[in-house]
Amino acid sequence: MLLIPTNHPVNPVDIVNSSADPAFATDAEGRIVAWNQGAEQLFGYANSQIVGQPCWDILGGRDIFGNRYCGPVCPLMDMVRGREAVHRCDLMFRNAAGEPIPVRVSLFALAAERESAALVVHVLSAIRPDVEHHRGTALDGHLGRSQVRLTARELEVLTNLAEGKGTTRIAGELGVSVHTVRNHLDRLFKKLRAHSRLEVVATARRLGLIR
Repeated sequence: MLLIPTNHPVNPVDIVNSSADPAFATDAEGRIVAWNQGAEQLFGYANSQIVGQPCWDILGGRDIFGNRYCGPVCPLMDMVRGREAVHRCDLMFRNAAGEPIPVRVSLFALAAERESAALVVHVLSAIRPDVEHHRGTALDGHLGRSQVRLTARELEVLTNLAEGKGTTRIAGELGVSVHTVRNHLDRLFKKLRAHSRLEVVATARRLGLIR
């Protein structure tokens, strides 16, 4: 994540247009502020139709389990506000014809001194039809419990996370720093092949790691 000072002007249009891949940028309220030609071709929306619209309303993003992922409360923007690393996601978006489009989303945040000026840039690559990625089918389908080795501390963090506790509260209850909790969360994301906290918990429960 990059921290951009308020006196350093950032043009999101220039940023997304610099990508050869489909890309768009959203502001702190989730409104699309930049949309390049690659995104136009992938989704069938012209720039003039899309800029200024809430991304979740237009693209209807869902996670790999088919659950609604994008909405007014954006987990990605929450991570930006918390200065957490934003991981790559596999999501199902919706094109202009209402058809599902599976995409791999690489993200980077441009965080400003003023929270309201923060931007999240989404760089996309379409997932090939032969790659298993459809509603109701998780990309971790081959992941079994025997493949996941969690440390005692990671399991403690996971259990607290499943109880709905945030990073700061978990750190306080375990007597460790917030940075340490975030490191444990990063390892949980990797071990469980997850891209959000909700997905970490859902995958852990499916594997029987927690109740």
